[in-house]
Amino acid sequence: MVEIFDKLGYKKQTCKTCGQEFYSQVDRDTCGDAPCDEYEFIANPATDKPYNLYEIQQVFREFLESEGHTHVHRYPVLAKRWRDDVFLVGASIFCFQPWITSGLVKPPANPIEMAQPSIRLNDVDNVGRTGRHMTCFTMGTHTVINKEDEFIYWEDETIRLC
Repeated sequence: MVEIFDKLGYKKQTCKTCGQEFYSQVDRDTCGDAPCDEYEFIANPATDKPYNLYEIQQVFREFLESEGHTHVHRYPVLAKRWRDDVFLVGASIFCFQPWITSGLVKPPANPIEMAQPSIRLNDVDNVGRTGRHMTCFTMGTHTVINKEDEFIYWEDETIRLC
């Protein structure tokens, strides 16, 4: 996995505040995570062009379709319909567990692109403190279901696509 970071120009660095190692394309003193850095995404967007939710989903979808992924429509946020152990979808992988990831049911496509609304409450105490914790968000995912007889891709390709 380190080779892909090298190829993309990332260097391993150590945060002077928490001591954790991180990768970055630029030299920096801190890792960028709270509490080492103030959260700076709000009012400082990551893109030059403003997007609404549907526009950014379309850009995401078109990119991943050009990389061989098939668009799958979102699942309901009430995971209780197909899972007994959770009530709400907290991540896009919830949509494929346990039936698809166990191999009992074939995935709707492979590899997959989807924009899945998700609701998380397990870290609700951090909402509004870090800027990275939300109770409701859309998770843009590129998912592969690898099997012994059908390997699609793993870490290096996931990092490249990200």
